[in-house]
Amino acid sequence: MRTTLRTLAGLAAISALIAGPPAALWQFRAAYLPDRFGDVFMWLTTRDDGSLFLLLLVGVGLVAWLQLLVAFGVEAAAALRGTHALRLPGFGWAQRLAAGVLLLLLAGTATAEAVEAPPHIVVTGDNLSSIAAAELGDADRYREVYELNRGVPQAGGGALRAPGLLKPGWVLQMPASDEVTVRPGQTLSEIARDRLGDAHRYREIFALNRDRTQPSGHSLNSPDQLRPGDVLQLPGHDPKPTLSAPPTPATVHTPATPRPVAAVPPAAPRPGEAVPAGEQDSGVTPALLAGAGGVLVASLLLLMSARRGRVRQQAVVETPSVQQLDRALRAMACNARRHGSKLPAVAGASIGANGIRLRLARTAEVIRPFTALTETEWLLSEQPSASEVDEDLAPYPALVSLGYTSESELVLANLEQAGLITLRGDLEDTGAVLAAMTWDLLSACWTSDIKIILIGTGKRTAACNADQARFAENWSEALQTVATEPCRSVIFSAEPVSHAQLGDLAALDERVAAIVTVVPDSKALPGAWSLDAGIGRTFIDELDMGVELQRLRPDQVTRLTAGHAEPGPQPEPTPSPPAVAHEDPAPAIRLLGPVSLIGVDPAAVEAKKINRLTELAAFLSLHPGANADEISRQLGTDTAPWSAATRQGYISRLRTWLGRDADGELYLPNVDARRGGYRLSDSFETDWDQFRDLSRRGLADPETSVDQLKEAMELVSGLPLSNVPSDRYAWSSWIQREMIDAVVEVAHALAAASCDAGDLTTARRAAVRGLLADPVSELLYRDLIRTEHCAGNTVAVREIGDRLRSISASLDIKLDVETTQLVTALRPG
Repeated sequence: MRTTLRTLAGLAAISALIAGPPAALWQFRAAYLPDRFGDVFMWLTTRDDGSLFLLLLVGVGLVAWLQLLVAFGVEAAAALRGTHALRLPGFGWAQRLAAGVLLLLLAGTATAEAVEAPPHIVVTGDNLSSIAAAELGDADRYREVYELNRGVPQAGGGALRAPGLLKPGWVLQMPASDEVTVRPGQTLSEIARDRLGDAHRYREIFALNRDRTQPSGHSLNSPDQLRPGDVLQLPGHDPKPTLSAPPTPATVHTPATPRPVAAVPPAAPRPGEAVPAGEQDSGVTPALLAGAGGVLVASLLLLMSARRGRVRQQAVVETPSVQQLDRALRAMACNARRHGSKLPAVAGASIGANGIRLRLARTAEVIRPFTALTETEWLLSEQPSASEVDEDLAPYPALVSLGYTSESELVLANLEQAGLITLRGDLEDTGAVLAAMTWDLLSACWTSDIKIILIGTGKRTAACNADQARFAENWSEALQTVATEPCRSVIFSAEPVSHAQLGDLAALDERVAAIVTVVPDSKALPGAWSLDAGIGRTFIDELDMGVELQRLRPDQVTRLTAGHAEPGPQPEPTPSPPAVAHEDPAPAIRLLGPVSLIGVDPAAVEAKKINRLTELAAFLSLHPGANADEISRQLGTDTAPWSAATRQGYISRLRTWLGRDADGELYLPNVDARRGGYRLSDSFETDWDQFRDLSRRGLADPETSVDQLKEAMELVSGLPLSNVPSDRYAWSSWIQREMIDAVVEVAHALAAASCDAGDLTTARRAAVRGLLADPVSELLYRDLIRTEHCAGNTVAVREIGDRLRSISASLDIKLDVETTQLVTALRPG
């Protein structure tokens, strides 16, 4: 009933918008129309008293109303067909308004019957992934929770601005867990893939919703009858057995016009997706091509055949649409030069059933062979002649394929216009997207005047494309490379860029065409395009379209670089016989101060991976027996745990980096049933284990306490687990507190015992070292005051008292009564 009322209300609003203006104009016609026809001549020959202006104003309004009427018809027809509306020249404002009104109507009616999930109250330790898993049964739906609550003011102040920034007490609304609203162009296969993880489960969704009346009034009688705004119930996430194999998801697609076979390659496989057995050979396969963009479909084959020294039959494959775009852009540049016109600021392009279109960053005068659809969208309306195409003119050398829309249109972005693009997601997803963009740009026919700089990724790719690509270990090395290159560079970086490095890049602005860099989820760079590699389809505001990003998996890159030597670390050497002495210092990790991994060669791994591998070693040393899921959850971000491939990759790298002990045993053994979980070997040492062993023996045996406690305190070099990246080591907070308390306890015991024995040097050193771990410990400050008082150092006693009062004021806390009494009693005067 409520849905019906909403629908009727929406239709009434549209009817009023369409029928209201002419009715009002007729009702008040006396205000702007002359009483007699002869008065028109008088209006035109006498001084205007406002009547003529009012009549002209009414005429303009009538024309606008007619435009709106046409726009509603075009947009409504497109919405019923589930396709994009035809863009009419001069009707941009009216079509946008009509589309917005229809969208609000569809959204309002579609969500009216949605099952309202109870809200979730955030408690300490919550993150969006855990909330989505607990409330919705799927941790991957955390982004739905984020989008639903982003920017919503909370009762206690503040609002959710980033996925990782939650506060206890916030109330988060939950999306309906068993329904989905159909977006324009969506198919049942896509919905089944995105929401259930299996495109073949579209039959279950259809069976559950068959003959169910939708908000628009129609019933779903066929998988091909989806309409934007339909509300579908979803089955459970466990696959249900079927008696017969369903047809391929392709049969469910309902594109507006036939899809050109050569123009649009199949959608890219997701990282980790199995390659069909028939495609796993040493040559170029359909799966390999599926991972690359439209430009790669032809040029990648030619590139591979040339490198391998043999001609393959597949090399004759052509991609007319991409070639047509290239010819059209060169013709546009040629025509612009002939007529003295300025080239438009192209943000991107799309190729598909709707033709070849350019998306402009701002309005410009249209240039052949394009015609204007709207102020910022041009359509290739005719093929350029041979005389129009100048092969030496490539106006947009940094044009790169991004991926595909829901209507299978290939989307390209002009990196030069974007300037800065940020990628979010885990290591596996961002790496696959960076690889696809890199190879697409390497293979494009318009990038001859562009150098590609790869930071922390693509070492083999750069090695086998030495004429066009360069590899850099870090940003500092990349900046030096950019400064020496004779032409402009596009930078692809797997290492996040800092604001200081962006400042250095600004000084090289003439040499840097564009930057594509990975960033943490919580970081935002002003003015950057933002792409999310961790989801199926990311919406790009600057292009006003959702795109499923293309990807190249590591095995696909390996095939592209086949025949070239690996330029990085070599495979793990054969272990030395047990009898051979282990001369190098054994690997160990220091935790009682700045975290560091010692006894390893930092040059043996990529610089950008050292922090992650060190954190993994720290986590395993403090959580012996941790299982795979625990490692992924704790070392990933709050909203994006490590994938299995990422976890296995880091564990394998750490195992190789640590190597073997003097007996030939791995410092990081493989998991076995006897040991259970992942654990470092007994020969791998940590200063925390040594500290606990020494302090336990020292505190238990008064006769040897001083020596044991002194040895324990020598291991302390600062605040435990410090000097780590701000967005890492979230798992260590309670362990850090435990370490600090243990250090303070030992420092106090040693200082008190040494002061009583008259060893003031040891007492002072113990208190000072303890304060390195806990700079605001009143207990240790009291030990230090007593020590300096016993030494007769009245100046130090006064200074320590003043420091305590300063700390108290800055932290807005009261000192303990014992501390206040001691300072008062021992302070001189």
